Amino acid sequence: MSLSKQSESPFLQGTNLTAVGDYNRSVVLDTIRKAGQISRVEVSHLTGLTSQTVTNMVRKLIDSGLVQEEGTVTVGRGKPRTAIRLNPDGRYAVGIHLEPAKTTVILINLAGHIIDRDLPDLPDDSAQAIAALASTVSLLLGRNGIPGKRMGGIGIAIPGPVDARRGTVLDPPNLSGWRNVRLAHDLELSTGLPVFMEKDVTAACHGQTWAGKGEETGQDFLFMYMGLGIAFGTVRHGHVYQGRTGNVGEMGHIVVDTSGPACWCGQRGCVAVTCDPRSLVKQAEKEGLFPAPTHVQDPRAFNDSADLPFLDEAFKSLCQRAHGGDEVCRDLLLESAGRIGRAVTILTDLWDMDTVVFGGPYWHLLEDIYLDRVAQVLRRRSVLRQVHDFKVLSTTLGGDIAAIGAASAILDHDLTPGPAPGMSGKDRSAI
Repeated sequence: MSLSKQSESPFLQGTNLTAVGDYNRSVVLDTIRKAGQISRVEVSHLTGLTSQTVTNMVRKLIDSGLVQEEGTVTVGRGKPRTAIRLNPDGRYAVGIHLEPAKTTVILINLAGHIIDRDLPDLPDDSAQAIAALASTVSLLLGRNGIPGKRMGGIGIAIPGPVDARRGTVLDPPNLSGWRNVRLAHDLELSTGLPVFMEKDVTAACHGQTWAGKGEETGQDFLFMYMGLGIAFGTVRHGHVYQGRTGNVGEMGHIVVDTSGPACWCGQRGCVAVTCDPRSLVKQAEKEGLFPAPTHVQDPRAFNDSADLPFLDEAFKSLCQRAHGGDEVCRDLLLESAGRIGRAVTILTDLWDMDTVVFGGPYWHLLEDIYLDRVAQVLRRRSVLRQVHDFKVLSTTLGGDIAAIGAASAILDHDLTPGPAPGMSGKDRSAI
């Protein structure tokens, strides 16, 4: 079964934060996490809780191994106070990014640092693949000596659409053999750990908010996910917006080139047929930029996985040639960057965002060409250019961001307070 803020998990003993206690203690823990290093007096000031309440809560957090005392901090003109901070070894989580071209499994600690990783080759059969994932998780925990009581659980990032409530993979366009698979449920049964599954772009947003450089992005940003598919996510006030069904971010049918190729949706020039790696490889092939057939399929609503090795090789070759001085290849990618810029302009205007963060499995191949071009398009086309400037950034977490985010979602679920029952998110500060 998948985890949610509203549901209980049968795995709460020793894995989730039953030992940490109620909402206010979660507030204290979250305050310590965000501060990095802080005194009890400062925690009391920031949360509005009495000093005695904070002292009692911190003692319990230390006893549970989630918080530790380390050094001193000076508060005002008074004497130095004992500093408290998260214990990085107080909790661990596994993140799995099930991406059509490659599967990544990582183990992270409470600080969001990667402790270990594996890149398992999964069979096409979903049942066998889940067994292989369970074996990989066991391998990571065993060789790093992680006790069960320190494990928060397993987070999975996967292309949509998904049924996040039931932890079911519905019908991903590039993952043949994964139709209506109860991935979260089956992996829980195989590992004995709670499993949380979400869409890959949503996981990437979790990774950016938990382990990314928040001082650069701030609390509000748009995330652009550049993988086999292209999607977006939004973070508001430091919280990831997931949508009503967990499928936020589908942008494949935003029109970015009215004279572009026909799309299976009935429009022309959609993102799905002009901007993703498959579309770019096929465009390059039609323009004669490959000396031999690529064996890559034309973009369509559902692609199987048979051509993915060819697609990965061809797209990397295209990008490498563009970086190596091939002006025709570079111009093709610059045109695509302009189209992405148009889509980003629509999204930033809709969401009233001034910060855009790019990342995903293929972003490192595009970063040097896309960043400036997208920023130029935004500053030229956005309605809101009259109100503010824009920041267009690359994630600092590299290609692992979705796996990091999947694991971070487990820690976030455990450690970050949600609204108290019956209260909206905007009322958090009243507690």
